[in-house]
Amino acid sequence: EFRRRQEEKTGLRAMLIPSGGQGADEPISEAEAMARYLLSKGIPENEILREEHSVNTLENMAFSRKIISTLSPGAKTAFATTNYHVFRSGLWSNRAGLHAEGFGSRTKWWYWPNAFVRECIGLAAHRWKQELLGLILLIVCFWLLSLALT
Repeated sequence: EFRRRQEEKTGLRAMLIPSGGQGADEPISEAEAMARYLLSKGIPENEILREEHSVNTLENMAFSRKIISTLSPGAKTAFATTNYHVFRSGLWSNRAGLHAEGFGSRTKWWYWPNAFVRECIGLAAHRWKQELLGLILLIVCFWLLSLALT
């Protein structure tokens, strides 16, 4: 839908880069699954560029950036993901040098608790040293405060 609206507005056709590798327990890569969906929606094969090597969101963005900068340096970019994943994807997009707008699809309400925990872990995983240091500092501060107040 976003692609269609952009084409109507600008007259330009966006290239689509489904991104994601294949897990050991998956019959096809995430990129291939998304490409098949795009094809089923009438997107021509020659407008789909699969990125099938990434294993996490940061690599999704970095590898996609390489494809974009090779084919169309300076292109305006956007990414689509689930709505709970837009924030972290945006952070990783910037970290990978891909300055893109993000938008998300709706997620069923019952999936949000699991998604929230997963996103928190995903954010902490790339900054675990800083997060651990912050936690230790908080513990020390509260310990000192408790000593001072007793």
